Amino acid sequence: MEMHQIRYFLAVEKSRNFTRAAEACHITQPALTRAIQKLEHEVCGALFQRLNGRIELTELGRVLLPRLEAVDREVNSARLDWQAAAGQRKQRLRLGVMCTLAPDRLATFISRVGLQIPDLEISIKEAKGSAIVAGLANDDLDIALAGIPEYPADFEVVRLFTEAYTLAVPDQHRFAGRASVALSELDGENYIERLNCEFSDHFEALHGDWPIQLNVRYRSEREDWVQSMIAAGMGIACLPQSLPICPGVSRVSLHTPVVERTISLVRLAGTYKSPAVSVFAQMVGRFHWTGAGSGSPC
Repeated sequence: MEMHQIRYFLAVEKSRNFTRAAEACHITQPALTRAIQKLEHEVCGALFQRLNGRIELTELGRVLLPRLEAVDREVNSARLDWQAAAGQRKQRLRLGVMCTLAPDRLATFISRVGLQIPDLEISIKEAKGSAIVAGLANDDLDIALAGIPEYPADFEVVRLFTEAYTLAVPDQHRFAGRASVALSELDGENYIERLNCEFSDHFEALHGDWPIQLNVRYRSEREDWVQSMIAAGMGIACLPQSLPICPGVSRVSLHTPVVERTISLVRLAGTYKSPAVSVFAQMVGRFHWTGAGSGSPC
């Protein structure tokens, strides 16, 4: 039994309406319904029933109500005690960052957060999107910036910006200098695979199976190595618009089809949101994230 399930149960009991309860909890109605169904599975019985168009507690729901209310009160009391104690010591934030995000813009944002919360200590974990989601689910992270095609139902996701994937080619390549290239023109090209990249996941989510065959010659987890190999004429690669490029590498737009990713602020729903997390979430939505990266990974 999770705390967010208890909170959703109490919200439904209070409003006697799943839609209004979901709005009060800031999640979608299907996500709330699934959480209630999971809770009912754990307690081995239905908690709500529809009578004359209204949602009412079942007998099991009435038995559990005072106990779950007591649990909620105790947890809230413990949070208040923790907040009082936390005010006397340094605040900490465990931030997950998808490793393909441009570091220059992220560093600018984090510096602004530091000015807003002078005693804040931020631990940054860089990883693939799937590892970031696992870190949030396992309570190894408080909040994250990620961009994958789909998130678990019990996650809160706030969209920040959408960007297209582009093509990175050597300056001497025949594609260099062109405004755009169709995906079909990449068929048979020597390709350098960025192992942390989500391009294939987004392509398949948007457009289905790959229509072309790439000649994958090299693979690397490191962006600087990938781009150094591109600059040396060893192949081409796809990378997001915001990621900076090295000298000797040209960026070309991709079309037919266009492949995009959406970067979002992500956290596990129903978990405690510390003052630092609240401030971070408020500031992240106001920050200007769009535009090409200005730094260099090389």
